[in-house]
Amino acid sequence: RSWMPVNDHPSDKATFTFSLTVPNDVIAIANGTNTGVITDIGSDTWEWEMDEPMAPYLATVIVGDYEIVTDDTGPVPIRNAFPAGYRVPVDVDSTNEMMDMFIELVGPYPFDEYGIAVVRGFGFALENQTLSVFGPDLVYEDVLVHELAHQWFGNAVTPADWGDIWLNEGFATYAEFLWAERRFGRDFVESQFRGIRDAINGDGSFSPPGAPPRDALFNGGVYIRGAMVLHALRLEIGDDAFFETLQTYYERHRNSTVRTADFTAVAEEVSGSQLGDLFDAWLYQESIPEFPGS
Repeated sequence: RSWMPVNDHPSDKATFTFSLTVPNDVIAIANGTNTGVITDIGSDTWEWEMDEPMAPYLATVIVGDYEIVTDDTGPVPIRNAFPAGYRVPVDVDSTNEMMDMFIELVGPYPFDEYGIAVVRGFGFALENQTLSVFGPDLVYEDVLVHELAHQWFGNAVTPADWGDIWLNEGFATYAEFLWAERRFGRDFVESQFRGIRDAINGDGSFSPPGAPPRDALFNGGVYIRGAMVLHALRLEIGDDAFFETLQTYYERHRNSTVRTADFTAVAEEVSGSQLGDLFDAWLYQESIPEFPGS
């Protein structure tokens, strides 16, 4: 809203074209695919196309002394943008393996390319569509897998209202646990969830994920308690129905917007179970329930 006129709401998705004129000694990077560079005296115009619908908050433009590093050895072309002199952490090498995991568990990658951009002086990580943005000290596995997961959940399938932000953050946080499961096994993940549940139960800073307060939408509850919703569902309906639920939800709602009821309806349809009590308890109760089977 401060640099372009836009209806900055997640429900209003659109395709984007970027035409960015910058001095010759820097480059301009944006969402989507680079379709050309027009060179003029003293300036270059970088053109980028985002052909899939994108929520406005995911639009990004980065200008500076950057190197674009490509990798075409995996299932999706990778183009990472690193500032001059940046020492790239080895964790970036796991991107293709992470991509393979999501394609296997959820479905095809929703866009033409993916990459990260590291921005000096930036202290966060954001899941900008096709081009996640990282602060220099945040490029490590847990954050890499979290932001990559958002390309499916948050970017391709986008909440129609900020009140359903757990559909972004809970899913991406659960992706961290799925990656840990690949690395360390299921027992490790079960132990982690139960330990975290006991540690935060009763902590008011972790609100019920289905009803975050308006003045703290991105509190810890939409992240870790959102992930707990998914793990409880997995334990309740079993792995086969759980991953079929994720795949069906993604396939049905790709390139559109959703509410929590859309996800719960798919879970009930796929599992053949009435899950209202489970979702009510895990999404809306102040106290965190015990995990199924505990």
